[in-house]
Amino acid sequence: MLTGSAMLNDTGARYQPMRLVGRRAGLLGPGCTGTEVQAWLCEDGMESVGLRVSGAIGYFRAVRGR
Repeated sequence: MLTGSAMLNDTGARYQPMRLVGRRAGLLGPGCTGTEVQAWLCEDGMESVGLRVSGAIGYFRAVRGR
């Protein structure tokens, strides 16, 4: 099982200042969207991919396919 979190780029303008400050401070990379996270996990052979968004953060969980 793989679990993790990411600050997502598609969570609205409300969180844009937080993303910009994090990138300028060198704490955040370019980021991704929730759709991209799910696609990458599926492309890597993961199954039962789930994504729950809370504010600007997406929490993902997936299971390696057999």
